[in-house]
Amino acid sequence: CIEGIFFSLMNFILYQKPENFVTDELFEIFCSMILNSSTRNKIQITSLVPTLFLKLRESLSFEDSESAKKIQSHMCRVIGCSIQRIGKKMDSNFTEKIINLIIQTSSIEKKGNYNWVLEEELLVCIGTIVQKMQKKITVFLGELVPFLIKSIKNGENFQVSSLAIGILGDVCRCTEINFKPFIERAALSIFSLLQNPKINPNLKPLVLVCLGDIALSDESFWENFSSKVLKIFKEASGSFEKFSNLDEMENREWVLSMKESLIEGMVGIIQSFQNDNRKKGSEEEYIKLLWIPKFLQEILSKNRKLRTTEACLGLIGDLSLNFPLFKKTSISY
Repeated sequence: CIEGIFFSLMNFILYQKPENFVTDELFEIFCSMILNSSTRNKIQITSLVPTLFLKLRESLSFEDSESAKKIQSHMCRVIGCSIQRIGKKMDSNFTEKIINLIIQTSSIEKKGNYNWVLEEELLVCIGTIVQKMQKKITVFLGELVPFLIKSIKNGENFQVSSLAIGILGDVCRCTEINFKPFIERAALSIFSLLQNPKINPNLKPLVLVCLGDIALSDESFWENFSSKVLKIFKEASGSFEKFSNLDEMENREWVLSMKESLIEGMVGIIQSFQNDNRKKGSEEEYIKLLWIPKFLQEILSKNRKLRTTEACLGLIGDLSLNFPLFKKTSISY
């Protein structure tokens, strides 16, 4: 049944070229069908993905028009929904072909009339693959990381950059030590984004968390970039005073997000010391972190939100486990 509906929809959309709003509605219906399908439909959904792949590849030869890009973005969404429903049973060879096709679609799209919606859908599809494949995504790092870095550098579009930053963090957590060859390129892209005067302020919390994810992947990140990273985090911890008008909901949400992201990022950095006996318990390393107890004290004394308090307690626990000096110096706070 689901196959018949799919082919009827695809024939209608691709060959009869209905109005845009009709196309949007038809694809929305089909995505809902996939996500809400029963376990018995998994085999049928799995059989549809290769057809979707071929249709998306065929669409690259269409004329460079908004309607063509819209169909491509919808097909990417359907592929993403299908992968989300299928789970980890995707064949690795076919997954590689999908990733390469997505990257190819993105590169062709950037040569023509740029379409943010299509770029977002391409990234969402990549994000779904990463979440479902987890550590298996390691074999695709050579293709994924350059693609994500290009999207991160495009700091003028918040949705595209935020998606790319979040996916890069997921990739770091999934692949761990295997991410080591890409640490420098990823870190430099993040630093470059922060130097962009046009950066959307709402990207900064995501950047802090991503730096913690990169640090967790391998200790070489801290060895090479500790001074830059500490400068970023210390500046972030002092940025809240600029928003004195906290009556505005947007400012309050931004400050809360920054605080939580700063703590989460620092948790990733501190936890990265656990597998390095040279740094774990090192007085030299702890001296670099002396600003943290005061920062935590200020947050806990002024903000009693549950999620912020829990994040602070988690960071205190990690500091206590890795640095005995923390217990001595933090008593006064």
